[in-house]
Amino acid sequence: MDALLHDWQPEKVILGGLRDGIELPRNPVGTVIEWVCSKMKLQVRHVPRKEVLALFSGVNKYVAARAICVQFPEIEHRLPDHPRRIYENEPHSMTVFDAAALGLAYFRRKTRRALSTAQANH
Repeated sequence: MDALLHDWQPEKVILGGLRDGIELPRNPVGTVIEWVCSKMKLQVRHVPRKEVLALFSGVNKYVAARAICVQFPEIEHRLPDHPRRIYENEPHSMTVFDAAALGLAYFRRKTRRALSTAQANH
């Protein structure tokens, strides 16, 4: 984790996992990420789960992933051949689309706040 953050040098790290403003039980991976970020003095931002889901309301995860591929064709090769069947485990590659959806939700929130601030100042 340290090496990854040192190589990419992000300004912020975005984590999901809030539900209606209430933090879900601690995820061990999230706890480690927050600890490493605090050690490196990186900002951590949390995006509520409902904001991620709102981006793709009413569609399944596979359809949402296909929509993400339209914006980010470079990850299309990671899209599974078909939607997950109820008896199948979710393909590991879907985590890429989870991360992309989280990033999109963060930037959507950031853009909305900037627009609200700009409108309030006029």
